[in-house]
Amino acid sequence: MNINWKLRFQNKVTLTAIVLAVIGLVYQVLGLFGVVAPISQEAIIAVAGSLINVFVLLGIVVDPSVDGISDSANSMTYNYPVPNINQSTGIDEDAQIEKAIELDEFED
Repeated sequence: MNINWKLRFQNKVTLTAIVLAVIGLVYQVLGLFGVVAPISQEAIIAVAGSLINVFVLLGIVVDPSVDGISDSANSMTYNYPVPNINQSTGIDEDAQIEKAIELDEFED
């Protein structure tokens, strides 16, 4: 498994998910041992969210799919998001998801 962690941590969604997962894990482990933290989990999450937003404002957390903080010339020409095409199968996975959602809505 080859993962570019430096690049992943520059993505706000990935960074937020990892931070929230670690906070949740710490509080769950503390709960298992009957330890009550002096600071609530919600307060820690609020501080972590604020720090991530500061990192975004400072340009530390950026879109890792492009070099720098600007969009590529190619992406500036898009009027809508590019479909998520699976490179191995050539299938538009986003279209499949949308179709499945539509079918599910009609069954109700």
